[in-house]
Amino acid sequence: MKKILSVLIAVVLLGAVFAFAVASAGVGSLTMTSASGKQGDTVTLDVAMPTNPGLVTMSIQVSYDMDVLELTEVTDTGLLVGT
Repeated sequence: MKKILSVLIAVVLLGAVFAFAVASAGVGSLTMTSASGKQGDTVTLDVAMPTNPGLVTMSIQVSYDMDVLELTEVTDTGLLVGT
């Protein structure tokens, strides 16, 4: 019983040693331009991040009506290191 108690106390103490606080550098935001066009026109929508609280990677899921619009290209401008 003493052995089990000693191991549990050691685990708790190790957890306390490796605990650290995490704080956000701020609130990030994303913006997207708007566009309009007629049937057959090509429109470009830009997604931007005017404020970045320290993100280095991000994934965005864009949804749209595939019966009305066709996605022809996605361009990564290299703003973030990851995806």
